[in-house]
Order: sequence, then C-alpha cells, then structure tokens
Amino acid sequence: MMTVRQIRLKMLWYRITLNRGRVLKWRQVYDMMTHNNISVSRDDYDAIELDIVGQNNTIKIGKLSHCNAKIHISIFGDNNTVTIGDNLLVSIGLNITIGNNHPNFGPVQDIHLNIGNNCSFESTNIITYNCHNNITIGDNCMFAFGITVYNTDGHPILNRTRTKLLNKVGDLQIGNHCWIGAHATILKNTHIANDCIIGWGSVVSGNFEKNNCIIAGNPAVAKRSGITWDANGCRWGGVHKK
Repeated sequence: MMTVRQIRLKMLWYRITLNRGRVLKWRQVYDMMTHNNISVSRDDYDAIELDIVGQNNTIKIGKLSHCNAKIHISIFGDNNTVTIGDNLLVSIGLNITIGNNHPNFGPVQDIHLNIGNNCSFESTNIITYNCHNNITIGDNCMFAFGITVYNTDGHPILNRTRTKLLNKVGDLQIGNHCWIGAHATILKNTHIANDCIIGWGSVVSGNFEKNNCIIAGNPAVAKRSGITWDANGCRWGGVHKK
C-alpha cells in the first residue's frame, strides 16, 4: 500500500511520459485512497493490500505484531467497515472479501467486520456477499490454516412465488479466546461462545452458546465441555520419561 503523495507522484510521472493506461490505473488507486477512510500504521503498509471499488468504506488496522504474509482486503460497495485490533499476527495469508465485482453479484453496503486484539492467522478467508450483516471475531483468537469464515450463501434462495427470502444472512460471531482448527468452515449466522475449540475439518453452523467447549464434526456438535487451551505448544508437553 502506498501513501496518497506517492500515488500522486506516480500519476504525474506517467502523465509526463504520456502513458495514458498507467495514468488511469493510478487514478483508480488515488480514488480508492481518497474516497474511503483508511487508517493503517505507516510501518505496516508493506503487509497490506487493498482493492476497494466504492466509497465511504472504513478500514482501521491497529499496529501489527508480525506478518510474514499479506493481509488482502477486497471491498465492492459503499459504507462498509473493517476494523482489526492491535498485535495481529499473520503467517501465510489473511484474505477478507466483502462483496464481489461480478455480473452475478452486486455492490454491498453496511457490512461491519471486527477482529479483536492479539489474534493470529495462519491462512484464512473471510467472505460475505450480502448487505447488512456483522462478522465479529473476539480477542486472543487463533486460526490455523485452510480456514473459511463464510457469512453468506452467495445467492438468495426464495420460495416459488418469490415473496419470501429463505436464506437470510444475519450476524456471525466468534467469541474471545477461540481456537479454530485447520480446514474448518464457519458458515453464515453461526455464533460460537468464548474459549471454545473448533476441530480440524469441522463444518460449523448454528448457535453454540456454552463457553469452554470442543466443537467438531460435519455438521459440528459440542463434543466436550469444561476445557480451555494455551497457544504455547511447548508449555504443556506432558511428563517426560527419564
């Protein structure tokens, strides 16, 4: 990601060199930066890629902890918000997709995505193609690799008379201190309570209102209660034989 000043210099250079195609490209980037509200630490610019078609969208990202890979945020629509707290760690990639610039979709609005403080992601895709919904991920959450958070069905399902929407998309919520295992899929309207673990390859849908549970399977169900977890894989290595 570049500053507005750097973008202006790019546009000026390509105007001087009569490269009209490049001028148009950097004009689109300039419009993206000036028609939306973007707050990112300058130290973290290299870790973030933005692709925004629309205006009055708000991107607010706290100071990153450590990023070996890119955070890619794609928005197609207006008046949407992405807020990410402090100390985010990304090892492989975090992709956030709000709306889809495709003939079978349309621009979205009033999407609010919030990721809390001290979260870590190996590789995760967070996706919604529907207007007027919230996606909330609490503090101190840990996401393994190959995870999809999918608060959408992509397309509407209606009754035959087209008088009722059957697959309404509401809010998706993941509580504080949740560990999402590899290749898990979190589907639309799901609520996961605090301090829960989602098992490897699970497909999670519905409300899980009890804290301190292991949730696993396809479809996922609560398997065990009264648990917690620690992100440090070495601290609890068991008893070593002498």
